[in-house]
Amino acid sequence: MNLKYLKDRFLETLFPEGITCYACGTELKGERFGLCGDCFFEMPYITDDVRTCKKCGRPIYDEADYCLECQNHRFVFARVNSPFVYRGLAAKLIDDMKFRNMRYIAGMFGEFVATEYVRRNYAADLIVCTPAFERSGGYRGFNQSALIAEKAAKLLKLDARFDALIKTRETKHQALLTSFERRKNLVGAFKVIRPDVIADKSVLIIDDVITTGSTMNECAKALLKAKAREVVGLTACCTEFEKNKRKEAQDGADAVLNT
Repeated sequence: MNLKYLKDRFLETLFPEGITCYACGTELKGERFGLCGDCFFEMPYITDDVRTCKKCGRPIYDEADYCLECQNHRFVFARVNSPFVYRGLAAKLIDDMKFRNMRYIAGMFGEFVATEYVRRNYAADLIVCTPAFERSGGYRGFNQSALIAEKAAKLLKLDARFDALIKTRETKHQALLTSFERRKNLVGAFKVIRPDVIADKSVLIIDDVITTGSTMNECAKALLKAKAREVVGLTACCTEFEKNKRKEAQDGADAVLNT
């Protein structure tokens, strides 16, 4: 048994064949997060030079501290951050995970969320996820937020208590609703059934995407009612609410001027 043979076997153990990029299928040779180098740099990462809302963490495109959604509505969570904007490759991977049953992608997003936790100096006592209605486990048959949270909790060595917060009823799918309808749809839909676990704790909610903040806020209300000391959030992606709304406003102004 020569040295080259041992070296080859060692490398095969470290970088086994058949482990491929989640996005493009290229064989990986030690890259992190399940993405090849090209796909990693294609992800729409929210870098430190991007101005973000101090409340919901979404990119903003002026000198304001808060996006329009957070200026116009009272959110009870302390803050939310996300590593990615929901567009391009990040959006594709979220959709693959949720709608094409590629649930293993949740582990990758869990790694990114754990990295974001450290990057943004979070200091939570425990993790919960946005819960699915128990009867169905979510209409997909699994809860992608729980899978992301499970991976993040393992990496961060934090207690994950998915038994503490539940969803009490079926609701309409949020993606089909307006911002106002989203808020109304979820009022009273979440309940803490283990207040002993939550009381006096800093609780981190993990979800896949934050759009209007309605889901995160209703979960936070239930947790604070159960005497949580603080509620913060992390999501894999955030939508670009501010940019889209400003475009809509500009389009509307242009239409008026052109009549």
